[in-house]
Amino acid sequence: MERIISKAIKNFFTKGNQRTLKAKKNILLSLIIKGIHICTTLLVVPITINYINATQYGIWLTLSSILGWLSFFDIGLSNGFRNKFAEAKATGNSMLAKKYVSTTYMSIGVIFICVAIIGFIINLFLHWNIILNVPSSYNNELRKIFNILITFFCLQMILKVITSLIIADQKPALASGISTLAEVLSLIIIFILTQTTQGSLLYLAESISFIPSLVWLITSFILFNTTYKDYKPSIKDIDTKCIKNILTLGGKFFIIQISMIFLFQCTNIVLSNVKGPEYVTIYNIAYKYFSIFNMIMIIILTPFWSAFTEAYTKKDFPWMRNMYKKLQKAWIGISCILIFFLLNSSWIIKLWIGENIQIPFSILCMMAIYILLLSRANLNLYLINGVGKVTVQMYINLFLSIISVPTLIVFLSHFGLEGGILILCITPIIQLIFCNIQIKKILNNDLKGIWNK
Repeated sequence: MERIISKAIKNFFTKGNQRTLKAKKNILLSLIIKGIHICTTLLVVPITINYINATQYGIWLTLSSILGWLSFFDIGLSNGFRNKFAEAKATGNSMLAKKYVSTTYMSIGVIFICVAIIGFIINLFLHWNIILNVPSSYNNELRKIFNILITFFCLQMILKVITSLIIADQKPALASGISTLAEVLSLIIIFILTQTTQGSLLYLAESISFIPSLVWLITSFILFNTTYKDYKPSIKDIDTKCIKNILTLGGKFFIIQISMIFLFQCTNIVLSNVKGPEYVTIYNIAYKYFSIFNMIMIIILTPFWSAFTEAYTKKDFPWMRNMYKKLQKAWIGISCILIFFLLNSSWIIKLWIGENIQIPFSILCMMAIYILLLSRANLNLYLINGVGKVTVQMYINLFLSIISVPTLIVFLSHFGLEGGILILCITPIIQLIFCNIQIKKILNNDLKGIWNK
């Protein structure tokens, strides 16, 4: 048995070309790092709640989620840059790659400096006690906290351009590792705060906002003076012509992101209004139970986004076809594990959350089907995104975002939560129908018309 395992591990790290081996190593490292991330996330919640009270923690989560929406002000520049940088690097055009780096930093810098300034001005007129439904005594403190949060948030959005560069260089595990390091350091700081200070939302905001910014600043300085020295951003390398190339693709990614957010974020709101808050809890527990399988699939797929950018640029279609077949087999393997978890869901969920909440097996079955379809659709979507031919995907998502809410309301009203999840399944089914056609055209180098946009 030891010999078999040893041989399997050796083959995993030695078989395949350089692009394949790089992807394999990143997948394994990403799985380890994701485990650390999950543990850190689980530990942060109780430590933070013990440091501040439950009301303040709710305020913190709400403010954080509000700022999270501001990330879409990058209008797809990060994803557009990711593909264009990978293309330039694949063709050996270091000067063009450097121009893309410098231009992206400038563009995102201008955007988020403006976002910060507008945020400061608007904050002067906001009544946070009304917005968050808290006592008026919180108002002045919340204004200070919002200014701190938006300052470091915008700074992080600028500094984290290096993340897109690292992922474009097919090193997603490194990007995840840096983010996880920031999370671990933040956890340590929160723990120190619990031992040295009284519970303070202001101290919490300062600490958690500052640490990630510092980590990304130091990381950027080190990488741009070592590994990515040839791509170090500079004012003289800013080329406004590059903005059009980045935005043409980035704008499509932006529309796709917005439509997907609309599709998935509206579910809880509609469900709460049509069926009641208790159904939101049931839905989210069922989703979280199976979502780990989609997360594992995304970890596997992430290195192949930029790998497919490189391969398509170099017209390495045999490698692309080979990897597509292997990724399909990986999805089948993950599906078998998911089915095992479905069949054993009763005692696993009871062990996880206790017996207070009962989830019907019919809902778990529908959710399992949804996650299977979603993860399979992502297999096609990630590879298509790497090639950069996303116009078809953009139109599909726009159409689905328009019809999703009314159809969700109708099916929830007439067929319950199972009907609502059935409607959610329509999204990956339609994506699969069209994206299967497109991925075959990509792999056979037969892209024409709208499929080539």
